[in-house]
Amino acid sequence: MIKRLFCLLLCLLALAPAARGETLGDIDIPTLIARQVSAKSTLRMQLTAEVSEKAPFFADAALWPVLTSGLPGLTLEGSYVFSRAGQTLGDTQLALRLKRNGETRSTLRLNGREQQWQIWGDALEDNVLILPRDTELLLRGRYVSLAQWMGAILRNGALLKQVMEGARAGDWPDPGLIALESATAEEAWRQAVDKEIEKYTAQISAWMQGKATLRVERSENGESVTVSELRASMADCGAEALALLRMFYADEALLALLRQHMTREQEEAYLEDGMLPLFEEALQAAAEDKELVLLRRYTADGQLLDMQISMPLAGDVACAVTAAGNAYTLWVEWPGRTLTLTAQGDMLTGWQGAFSWTAGERTLSGSYQLVGTQGQSYNDEDASGRTHRQDSLYTLMIIPDAGMPFPAQTLTAQINAWTATDTTRTPAYWNVDMNWQQADGAYIHALLRLRTDSTIHQTEAEGNPIELATAPESLRAAILQQALLHWMGVIWDESIDSIKNTMLQ
Repeated sequence: MIKRLFCLLLCLLALAPAARGETLGDIDIPTLIARQVSAKSTLRMQLTAEVSEKAPFFADAALWPVLTSGLPGLTLEGSYVFSRAGQTLGDTQLALRLKRNGETRSTLRLNGREQQWQIWGDALEDNVLILPRDTELLLRGRYVSLAQWMGAILRNGALLKQVMEGARAGDWPDPGLIALESATAEEAWRQAVDKEIEKYTAQISAWMQGKATLRVERSENGESVTVSELRASMADCGAEALALLRMFYADEALLALLRQHMTREQEEAYLEDGMLPLFEEALQAAAEDKELVLLRRYTADGQLLDMQISMPLAGDVACAVTAAGNAYTLWVEWPGRTLTLTAQGDMLTGWQGAFSWTAGERTLSGSYQLVGTQGQSYNDEDASGRTHRQDSLYTLMIIPDAGMPFPAQTLTAQINAWTATDTTRTPAYWNVDMNWQQADGAYIHALLRLRTDSTIHQTEAEGNPIELATAPESLRAAILQQALLHWMGVIWDESIDSIKNTMLQ
């Protein structure tokens, strides 16, 4: 009996930390919020905004008072909940509410049910919009990491983009969806793919070495500098790309891995060797009068001094990148447009540089400085108890060159996060206070408040289901216009005709 009692006490001691909830340890607060939400906690959000009476440089001075007249007393609130229950595993609901002085004026709900999103609310009247949904990332493990939450948002955003662009069966599959699927795939699969790709990396490296020439030069201070220069015409690049494609289509191991994360349409478009002649024709059409240039300079002991790479891209686009130490320059040219961006610094000391954008005869240019302090987590004790805190501040300053049609301006983001220190199960808070201000006093101030809370009950959608993916474009446009007009009336507390007349005056 004594032995059994002793074993029971040991079991209770082992289970005690789980009953209390694990301590914070090294978990930062954004990660804690992601874990709590993936374990059934509700994420609550509140967004408010305030603007100056003076119009910012990018807005019409006469129209600005009309556009901003609906902001006083207006609040956007939201709640998100993710189910971990057996029968409703993976069900989610995002509820958004527009409020005026605390009174709810409009509600929009986004329900996630199996492979569907259901969108419904007063702005859609009796309609329930149906969209495709991807939940695979949310169901992999006990917790959903920040990266997985972001991956799930990007995946569903890509699906929404397809629907809104009117993608139909038979359209060429978007390669961006394949890249996104690969980037968010399970770690073991990505490691297996990386291992299979090593031979292609070796092939490209050998090709580059064969095209590169070496020479020794003298620097300005008289030291020896080794220069590696690679020049390859687009025809040469196309020939090498074709050789890699032939390797790829004969690589059964890599093809088998890729098929695990591709749809049938994607496989037929990208993995069938019957597509090789099509790719070959496109590569042979590459402009031979353009070339890829890679220039690297090394010290006598092999340290990289600087690098320059320039390359032509599709659509008569040219791109060049220069890197020297912690200084970088990006140059991109489109037909009739040119972008130049320089940057120098690092994450610790901040970044500074210049920018220039030319479109036709118009040029916008200036300089910028970006500084940020990401505070470390620390414990604070006050009258309410011990609190785990994490604060950050980021500032972006933009200074125009002389004669530019925009003023100097500053954007700051103050981030404050906190939670109780005793357990990971207590509510966590994350506030972002953003301020944009231009030199003459015009400003926009927005405050976003996030916090976790106890789980809430999800409501089910009611109404006439409409599959947006197969709905006529005219119907989709009419539904969107109806919703926008409804929210305009809520925000401005006026009839739609009154708003239109004011804006047209």
